[in-house]
Amino acid sequence: MRTRVNRYGPAGRYGPAGRYGPEHSPNSTSEKHPRVENGDTFENRFMSASPSIDWSARTCTACEGGVPPQTPDAIAKFCQNHPGWNADESGRWIRRKLNMRTFVKAVDMINAVSTLAESEQHHPDLHLTGYRHLTIDLTTHAIGGVSDNDFILAAKIDQLLDQLESSGASK
Repeated sequence: MRTRVNRYGPAGRYGPAGRYGPEHSPNSTSEKHPRVENGDTFENRFMSASPSIDWSARTCTACEGGVPPQTPDAIAKFCQNHPGWNADESGRWIRRKLNMRTFVKAVDMINAVSTLAESEQHHPDLHLTGYRHLTIDLTTHAIGGVSDNDFILAAKIDQLLDQLESSGASK
């Protein structure tokens, strides 16, 4: 069997250390997430899904792995602060279900969410069943769980729903 080598050689485009250098390599021995005094990680203290964070004001960033998924507690807090969003038991995704009035309104909602998702470069799984029941699933596949990007996009979807509801265009 022949080994495939791309035009950048066997090490790939970014070399053996990867795109972001040796300190971000999966084989790196340095700790990427330094511990703070009480043992919590920086993310758990400052990036958790607390109500003080305006997730809709943030922008999604590319995630290629290397960051831990959100904790079950952070996901639960987010879901409490954003009615309509629920998490699965394993904490791998968050979900929102919408029942639209007609098939056309459901497809319009899919188009609106897809436009928003494309602008954020973070794409949800969208499921339309029973001609008017829309389910939005958010997860970050690169880390196998929920990331900040999922919270950001969920908050922006909530904003979109509020805007459409106030204009009378939804449901």
